[in-house]
Amino acid sequence: MTTTQNEGASDMNWDRMTVMFERLSAMQKCIRRGMTDDAGYWFFALCEIGFTKAALTRLRIIAHEDVGTGDITTATSCPVSMYERTIASLARIAAES
Repeated sequence: MTTTQNEGASDMNWDRMTVMFERLSAMQKCIRRGMTDDAGYWFFALCEIGFTKAALTRLRIIAHEDVGTGDITTATSCPVSMYERTIASLARIAAES
């Protein structure tokens, strides 16, 4: 591969990451402003481009910042199966809407 091709790949990854962070930020702002439908839109927009785990991680962070937890072990443990259950629940809710 030439240097130009490597730079192009790097730019493409940078663009993809920029889109992810912009969507994460939009989702978080909507949650904090009580705009639930819009927050759901941004969540699913992240899922569509393959950043489901990042979206769920951000939701977990928001919950800890805004709601908190009284048990530090609960705050630090979130098994993958929890991600899967969350996605299944959100998909079911979206289908019912």
